[in-house]
Amino acid sequence: MGRRWVLQAALGVAVSFALAAQAHTTGTGLLVLTVSASTLQYRLTLVPAELPEAAARLLALAAEGDRASVERVTSELQRRVPARVCGEACRPGRATVETWRATDSRVTLDLTLSCPTAPSRLAIRDDWFDLFGEHYRTLPGSRRRRACTKPYSFPTHAR
Repeated sequence: MGRRWVLQAALGVAVSFALAAQAHTTGTGLLVLTVSASTLQYRLTLVPAELPEAAARLLALAAEGDRASVERVTSELQRRVPARVCGEACRPGRATVETWRATDSRVTLDLTLSCPTAPSRLAIRDDWFDLFGEHYRTLPGSRRRRACTKPYSFPTHAR
């Protein structure tokens, strides 16, 4: 009887940890920011399965070409990614939703921003927390096509 109780207790603890882990799953997105003259290219790659169910469903429908979902995702993308160059706002432009391949579960959100000047100092913020969940994080990366005179600032997940 002692062994059975230990097995039941171990199973109960394992299930509790699994449920707690599921409730606190962290979704991540990989950001690649490309700067060319006064144009910024924001490319965020996501795995919808890592996101809350509603966000995952929205991204999956958009990736499949559902018009209403594409419009909602691109509208959110243009709204949630403000960028500033030397204190002046950049204008969001073309936004798209792309899949990598038919067999791949990743989705890429792509946004072009037009800035008043070529950045010597860039501040960009993405604000996806209420859509992708409180544990969502963007992992920033960058590619520079032209050198800047001052460092970039990427406060990508400040609230």
